[in-house]
Amino acid sequence: NVPIFSLDYRLSPEFPYPLPVDDCYQAYVWIVTQAQRQLGITPKNIILTGDSAGGQLCMAVSSLCILRNFRKPDHLLLSYPALLVDLNRFMPGSLLSIDEELLWVPLLKFALACYLREGGDGRVSPILSPLVACDELLRRQPPIEMFIPEVDCLRDQALFFLNRLC
Repeated sequence: NVPIFSLDYRLSPEFPYPLPVDDCYQAYVWIVTQAQRQLGITPKNIILTGDSAGGQLCMAVSSLCILRNFRKPDHLLLSYPALLVDLNRFMPGSLLSIDEELLWVPLLKFALACYLREGGDGRVSPILSPLVACDELLRRQPPIEMFIPEVDCLRDQALFFLNRLC
């Protein structure tokens, strides 16, 4: 008896940043403000979950809630989230995708370039790159749990991020 919402958001390259973040934030706001009246559901314990880019979007929604003084989620459950959207920053874990058949480094860089083609700087934006968020924003996040595969090109980002949370 737990309602689950699965969000469909616009995807790059047709719809680059910030449109996917905006879609997810607007859906979240609708759920918090309208679910009771429109669906008869009272959102009491809200858990955001996502994997890879979806994990980044969950963090973006949570951070926007904090920055805008809106009700933040109660918990985040992230699976191998993308926490550093920076085309030029090297992390050793990215070497794990050098000979990967599906997600190899050039493809990942191309996907990031498509996502950022309308602007946004992952080196400084905590909405794009939660890893660069200030300590105060990280302190105000809800409890975060992560699934981090041992062999994954995003592993280092997640480990560095969790270290910042401690």
